[in-house]
Amino acid sequence: MHDARTEKSDEFVSREPPEVHALGCFVHGALTALHVLGAVYNYRRRNRWDLVAHIAAALYDARSVRHHYRMEQAALRRRADFALRR
Repeated sequence: MHDARTEKSDEFVSREPPEVHALGCFVHGALTALHVLGAVYNYRRRNRWDLVAHIAAALYDARSVRHHYRMEQAALRRRADFALRR
């Protein structure tokens, strides 16, 4: 049975080229940094509701960075395997 949490399953989840995932990794990384800055700003201003919102968004973007990085590595492995078969 296919388990989405195993490293091998990443190879079958996405067929996009690795450059797409590299771009996604960069964009979500930048968003994570901006949300962390927003969280620091709201902490200093004692704005707890926006602080929580920025932390939640930063955690989501950090998870997305990890996902895109893993997909990029799987796509690069797939590309290398295809090149070896030729």
